[in-house]
Amino acid sequence: MSIAQTASRLLKQFGEAVAFTYETGGGFHPDTGAPLPSSVVTVNGFGYPGRYESNDIDGTSIRSSDIRLTVERVSERPQVGWNVTVDAKEYRVMDVRNVRLSGSDVIYICQIRKV
Repeated sequence: MSIAQTASRLLKQFGEAVAFTYETGGGFHPDTGAPLPSSVVTVNGFGYPGRYESNDIDGTSIRSSDIRLTVERVSERPQVGWNVTVDAKEYRVMDVRNVRLSGSDVIYICQIRKV
C-alpha cells in the first residue's frame, strides 16, 4: 500500500467528505459575441479541517477564521478560486500546497475561507 493510499484511508476514517466545485467553459463566442454555456465540475474526496497555529496567522494572507484543510489526493489537484463544501458550509480555496513523495502528490493542504 502506498503512502497516498494510507493517507486516503486515514482521512476517510477520521476526516469527513468534502466536495470541491469549479466552473468550466463559458465565455463568449468569438464571431457572434453570444455567451457560451458553462458547467459546474465537482471533485469529491475526504479531508480533515483543522486550525492554523497562532504564529501562522498574520491577519492578511492567513486570517484567524481560515481553515487548514488536509485533503487526500483527489482526481484533480485543487486550485485557488475553487469552492469547497465542508460540513455543509461553503468556503473558497485561498491557497493549495501539495505534499509529495518520490515525485507524486500524497495529500493537499488547502487554506480555505468562508464565502
